[in-house]
Amino acid sequence: AVVSTQSTGGHIRRWWYLYKMMSNLLSSVARFEYHPTEYGWVLSDGVLIPDKQLNLIPDKLVNICNCSTGCGSKRCSCFKNSQHCTSYCNCTTACKNISNS
Repeated sequence: AVVSTQSTGGHIRRWWYLYKMMSNLLSSVARFEYHPTEYGWVLSDGVLIPDKQLNLIPDKLVNICNCSTGCGSKRCSCFKNSQHCTSYCNCTTACKNISNS
């Protein structure tokens, strides 16, 4: 599975929050000014849980067109993004942007 940078960023923010929180425990001055919801956590029913942004496929790879003109020009979002139309697209049976493989 392809993991998006958004998902990876959430893991990094959660790690950073935990690292800062644990580092603060070693300090003689107890001062912790970070709020977990700004670092990839969600408060649900009084419990902190990881914010799972499960966009496993980057947005630029998820193109679904609704073309009725054959998908052979930049009016087709798939064609415009150099992608072939897929079975998820709602294009006509006259689609010219189908992969040959």
